[in-house]
Amino acid sequence: MAGFLRRLFGGGPPPSTPAVGERFFLDVECDHCGERFHLHINRATDCLQIFDEPGVAWRLQRDVVGARCRTSMQVRMDIGPGGQIVRRDIVHGRFLAPDEVTPGT
Repeated sequence: MAGFLRRLFGGGPPPSTPAVGERFFLDVECDHCGERFHLHINRATDCLQIFDEPGVAWRLQRDVVGARCRTSMQVRMDIGPGGQIVRRDIVHGRFLAPDEVTPGT
């Protein structure tokens, strides 16, 4: 009964976070003009390896500037040792969900 109540009121297991490989795509959209970006990320060359933060193995920090409005989006993502996304933040934009991404882009 306690397990049922915990799931009912949000105390269940946390949702699984997606894992990323050595290379992955990141889809973002500018808050100002709506321009979308399909970024290819190579963990070996685009991410910094982190040694002094528990649970974080790599950090991506990237500025994205589009052609339409020239607003700079700052993307930051922390990746754990197993490739799971631990934290992600974006300034002046938003991350696109997989169902928002147009196939073929």
